Amino acid sequence: GTGTYKAKSVDVRGGKVTVESGITFAAQDPANEKGLDIVAGSEQVSSDGKTRTYTHNKGNDLAFHGKSENLGKTENDPVALLGSTVNLDGARIEGAGYVNAAAAQRIVSTDSDVTVTASAGNALSADGAQIDAAKDVSLVGGNIALKGGNVTAGNEANLIAARDYSINGSSAAAGKEHVVYLDAAKVKGKDVTTMSGKVQMVGGAEIEGTRDASLYIGNTFTKTTDDKVTTY
Repeated sequence: GTGTYKAKSVDVRGGKVTVESGITFAAQDPANEKGLDIVAGSEQVSSDGKTRTYTHNKGNDLAFHGKSENLGKTENDPVALLGSTVNLDGARIEGAGYVNAAAAQRIVSTDSDVTVTASAGNALSADGAQIDAAKDVSLVGGNIALKGGNVTAGNEANLIAARDYSINGSSAAAGKEHVVYLDAAKVKGKDVTTMSGKVQMVGGAEIEGTRDASLYIGNTFTKTTDDKVTTY
């Protein structure tokens, strides 16, 4: 199908979700929007509303091939794309501030942190995607595979292929089966970080951090008090 859907916020839930290439979600008023939130799987909210738990079982697949315009400008209401697997082939994300995509078994979000648990089968893939955020882009999964396309962040670009990962915490864990794979893809930000058990870059793939670019490869990652990362 094709069409442009304008709204203050976009929230989609399903066991399996596909957004086709002709679909555009756009902010009705870019100065007063509440993000794009698409989840393949189940969502539970604690009684106090402070903790959200997302569970993604096998088959809870999210495919986003469409376009997002001027949604997700704030950290509290980002562009969020969550599933057991996440496919972003041909996706166009424009005018966002924050973009979070995660392929995982379980995601727990609180006021202070987000923790992600993933297996190697939780694949986040994108062929020819154009993802542009004024602030941060975080792509998280058991495996990350980007072919062609561009990921551009005004501040942080994070590519995380791990078994356990805490966004604001101090540690992560990965095995050799947790791979960041870039084929002719370009990733750019002020600070670009990858964490994984393995990194493969082919086809002229590029990672550019205008302030810092760090590729962390190991089994265990620990963040020190001065915000540096050690690997084991």
